[in-house]
Amino acid sequence: MGMADLVKVNAFLLRNEDYPVYNRIRTRFLGDARPAPTALVVPVLANPEWLFELDAVAARVSPCRPN
Repeated sequence: MGMADLVKVNAFLLRNEDYPVYNRIRTRFLGDARPAPTALVVPVLANPEWLFELDAVAARVSPCRPN
């Protein structure tokens, strides 16, 4: 699967002021892919060294195989 298969990307940021930087990075890496976005500012992440965390969902339609 690749970026074009992404259908949803959730971003968890520690600081609201980091959103513009996150958005530029997201745009650069996703290219023409346009998955549904969600961005939330949260008080803490799983790893205290992280400034943001991403969760993504991808899907691909499999071609039907005749029986």
